[in-house]
Amino acid sequence: MSLVGVLFANDHAHDHGSESTSVPGGLIPPNEEHIPLLIDKFLQNVHTKNPVLDVEQLVKHARNIASQGLGWDAWSCLVLLASALGTIAKSFGATTIFPSSPSVGRATTQTTSAPDGTASQRELQQAESYFVLACRRLGSLQYSILGSQCYFFAGVYLMYTMRPLLSWQYFAQSSQLYQLHMKSTHGIAADISKLGELPIHHAHTPDIKRRRLEESMYWSCFKSECEFRVELPLPQSEIASYAHPQMFPSPPSPAGLDTNSEQDTGDLERTLSNCSTSNYSTIGSIQSTTSDGEDSELRQHAKQLCNEEESWYYYLTEIALRRIGNRIINTFFSQGQAAWLDVKPLLGIALEFDTQVSAWSANLPTAMQQWEMNDTIRAPTLASFLDGTRNPVTRELSWATDNRLLEMRSWLCQPFLYYFIHCQPPISFVPHLPDQDTFLSAVVKGTSNLTPENAAALHHFITSGIECALKVLDVRALRHRHHGLWYDMRSLMTASLILLAVVMSGHEAWIPSGASILWGHGFSGEEAIGGKIGRVMVEFLFWSAESSVLSRHRDVLDEVTRTVHRVWAERRMN
Repeated sequence: MSLVGVLFANDHAHDHGSESTSVPGGLIPPNEEHIPLLIDKFLQNVHTKNPVLDVEQLVKHARNIASQGLGWDAWSCLVLLASALGTIAKSFGATTIFPSSPSVGRATTQTTSAPDGTASQRELQQAESYFVLACRRLGSLQYSILGSQCYFFAGVYLMYTMRPLLSWQYFAQSSQLYQLHMKSTHGIAADISKLGELPIHHAHTPDIKRRRLEESMYWSCFKSECEFRVELPLPQSEIASYAHPQMFPSPPSPAGLDTNSEQDTGDLERTLSNCSTSNYSTIGSIQSTTSDGEDSELRQHAKQLCNEEESWYYYLTEIALRRIGNRIINTFFSQGQAAWLDVKPLLGIALEFDTQVSAWSANLPTAMQQWEMNDTIRAPTLASFLDGTRNPVTRELSWATDNRLLEMRSWLCQPFLYYFIHCQPPISFVPHLPDQDTFLSAVVKGTSNLTPENAAALHHFITSGIECALKVLDVRALRHRHHGLWYDMRSLMTASLILLAVVMSGHEAWIPSGASILWGHGFSGEEAIGGKIGRVMVEFLFWSAESSVLSRHRDVLDEVTRTVHRVWAERRMN
């Protein structure tokens, strides 16, 4: 059975903790006075990646709950979900990037302390309690933006706790409520492509506030669905067929902006520039239902917590990169792997995509360029964390953006690595040294339909693909709980298997520093696997306490690594 197939197996579907009606260890009653603090943590560590809420209203309702208790309304549901996420989400600090020396024993610890900055078992139980209480309120939600937001962040919570199939269920429901809201608000026969033509009178009217929330929810629902369907065989929803009139959601506007001259949201550069205005209002700022002093305090509190400028830089960049990524997937992965055995028709298209990705990487906003460069990968130094000058939110957002670019490059190179592994005979020289002409000559002679220019492009994508796989093992094996954690585990498995396939096919000379960096220098085949793959296996074991399918990942990777090492060692002896 494939690793994806394990997720759909009956025994896995009924794993402990897969239901949303009970809490392993028992439900912990909520401390309502503690909820505003959890909401603050949610805004700092979670909402920055999906800025789709009316933040000031969320803070206001959290404070009301602290003084008056929980209700059974939609806002109580959303506050409970945000509290669940605020309980387990941690800042992107030095313990994430530089955890203490990993070991198998520590990976399975069940203590109540939080190793390496991750959530403790007590925190996980408390978060699950908030989530279960929220689920008891989900059934009464109506088709509104608020209802869609509740289901969306229920899905986000389930991704934080690595339950992807259950998460998909909630994301799909969020999309359904969004569509029902749009049809009930704008008419069942309304063309969504016309919704952007609604008149705009003032930046702080309820219509503008509602439209911003609608636009953000559309793009977050669409983006979440795209991410799932890259990895899992799941159906496409109606939302994917919409031709949304706005290329990007509208960011918060500067106070007093005349929206009749509002920028064309199809122009990302100008859209991003709006985010950098220092004097802007928060999404969905509260109307004068309370005193001006309370409004001002809520607005300032939310602004300090949300890192709004960096958050919107990231959000808009993510949407743009998602669009390019979708085109790469649709171009290269729609016909199956058999199409990759003839690479000549693919090379020109791939070079165009490569130019686009490189241009994005080179021209990211300054706020997204905090992930520092060293000799091989983008990564910070420990000293840069300890000096206290680095904003952990900005650090995490730039790390996530870099991961997205790395993911897109990996997709782009996969067809050519497949061809390389299955069709190219081994070449003994190291291609990273000046002898690249030997490769070009060998490819042209051995493949009659490839020109020297084709061979040079093929060489580029092979070397880039191997470098990307090595980078993935370094930058996505961080012990950090976030929305994309499950995708990190999938990416680590894919990169590990690609590199092992390169070695198995006899092309280990193409791996910088040699094949031994994968399993560790001095590895004989009997002891524990070390090196880059050993670190990946430790991470699989660490997170398998919450996602049992990762135990299967680890077992498969262990078996494949030992098999490849044995073949590699025998080849070296001959």
